[in-house]
Amino acid sequence: MTAVFGTPSEELAINNPPALDFVVERLFSAECLEYRAEFNTRLKAYVRELIEGHPLLEAGLQGLLDVDNLALPCPGLLGKLKHTLNIIAASVVRGDSVSLLVADPSLEASKREGTGKTAIVSKLMGIEVPYDAFKPVPTNEQELKVALGRLRSMEKIRVAHSNKELKILTSDMPFVGINEEGVMVACPPQGEYLVSMWDLGRHIMRVIDPNYYPGKRRKDMVFRAYQKEVSKGFYFDFDLFADFSKAYRVTSIFMVTRPDKGELRLDRVPAGGVLQQLRAILEDNPLYHESTFWRLNKDVHLERANRMLNFLEALEEDSRPAIYKLAVPAGGCRPIEEASTLISRFIP
Repeated sequence: MTAVFGTPSEELAINNPPALDFVVERLFSAECLEYRAEFNTRLKAYVRELIEGHPLLEAGLQGLLDVDNLALPCPGLLGKLKHTLNIIAASVVRGDSVSLLVADPSLEASKREGTGKTAIVSKLMGIEVPYDAFKPVPTNEQELKVALGRLRSMEKIRVAHSNKELKILTSDMPFVGINEEGVMVACPPQGEYLVSMWDLGRHIMRVIDPNYYPGKRRKDMVFRAYQKEVSKGFYFDFDLFADFSKAYRVTSIFMVTRPDKGELRLDRVPAGGVLQQLRAILEDNPLYHESTFWRLNKDVHLERANRMLNFLEALEEDSRPAIYKLAVPAGGCRPIEEASTLISRFIP
């Protein structure tokens, strides 16, 4: 059994309280820690629901019930990193390197939701997203009751993928830091399989709800209850994911915007501007987010971001991540498909 979906290896499971205290308790606010503790409890309950009556998922996910905190990376791995940050990004792995997709830090905070990261990664991976299976979206309590009954009677849908060359590392929340070799790396939370299910469910809801607006999942309880059930209505093949017990070198970062009009553009940031863009990304992400989940201790976050940038500044230019500006015009599936095809050529 691998460490990806089973109990982490003995080396990675070594208890390392000082490192964890430093990484977690200093970085996250008290409100954030309380919220994430509840999040971990919900993920454990999620595992139990998924594996009940499903031998394939039970074999792959049972070990997650023995993990102390599914919202964190393996303790032994986390303890090896310096200046660790937790940011909002989708990430894909090819070989031993990872590419991150982040909302462009130049965007207003209100425009960073729904920039298309999940949609682009889904296209990159050749994921067959089952949008139609979850239509229509209920709009009131009565419709919700009927819709939930229908979903709960459905057999879980296998979400297949055709691109076996790439692997998903994170859908939304990688931990980034400096490894023992002094380069920037990223690793996932141990519960990434579950986080990815929730993230794809959220993406499906954004696409199929004709009345969707940014922040609806936090404000509309009917929408939120239905999204929760949608996220349980499918499952992934385990080979969709990278090894959750490893940290991968960050070799490229794509900053995504969704302009209302214009053409698809991918522009590489010149070498002389990379550190400035890295600073904009690391200092602001995820402080811009309003959720309690991302309520960090700002001073600690900024201190670590600055120290990470000092490490990166000391590297040769070709050892730093390449930074790209990706402008994906809003409107329909075609720009997303073209964007995924385009950036696949620039993922090392």
